[in-house]
Amino acid sequence: NKLRFYTTDGLVLNGGSPVSINTPYNDPWSIDLAQLNDTLFITHPMYQPRVLTLSGTTFSLSLYELKRGPYNNPNITNTTCHIKNSTHVKFSSTTGINNDLGFGVEDVDRWIRFKDGASWRDVRIKSIITSTEIEVYDLDGGGPSSSPTLLWSLGAFYFEHWPSKVTFHQDRLCFGGTYSEPN
Repeated sequence: NKLRFYTTDGLVLNGGSPVSINTPYNDPWSIDLAQLNDTLFITHPMYQPRVLTLSGTTFSLSLYELKRGPYNNPNITNTTCHIKNSTHVKFSSTTGINNDLGFGVEDVDRWIRFKDGASWRDVRIKSIITSTEIEVYDLDGGGPSSSPTLLWSLGAFYFEHWPSKVTFHQDRLCFGGTYSEPN
């Protein structure tokens, strides 16, 4: 799956060959775009958002790293979340996690937010230990949590649940609309 480039004069060439880059997209009709100068933000519901940049005469495509969310609705079950040490989080049950199935490999790199005492903490899943226990990147350096909490939310964007729409609103980049949460 290649992306080729055109100008008002036609196909962009380099030494007589079309300029192109490889992409993961096999369904171009599901792509959405938002441009700011020489940067193009690309979304597709099955893939992590990407950024196409033009630097001089070179195009490059890279992953767009989402920072701290967005998050699904907060937990409304009796399942608690507890950071056992700086990198391990334990949940009391699978209830409320991925349709009550618990964590799976598709959750790697997914964000989680939880209340720890008086403040909120955001962590990103590094690996799955069991369906109720995960290893996380300790981004806040907060160490273990003081006690289990019912106040937690899972990240809305993750493996095959990526935003399908991208736009700029009041000079801010906005993502939205996954298959499971289209509105």
